[in-house]
Amino acid sequence: MSEADRLSYDFSTNLEFCDLLKELPEDSRVIFQMYYGEQFSIGEIAQMLHMKENTVKSRIHRGKEQLRAQLEA
Repeated sequence: MSEADRLSYDFSTNLEFCDLLKELPEDSRVIFQMYYGEQFSIGEIAQMLHMKENTVKSRIHRGKEQLRAQLEA
């Protein structure tokens, strides 16, 4: 997904994708939704959740990997 697609993607219209998100651990799911759904920056998410930016990046990466694995299964 390109940056332009990320900025315009509405998760609520894709029920299959919403079901996949429910399979993510809660900590990754919240960050994933904030980043891709609500379009917060990594820095903003880190500040709101009181964690390091690298932690946010890791959880986004881990979430993408888990979603990719679910889609390929």
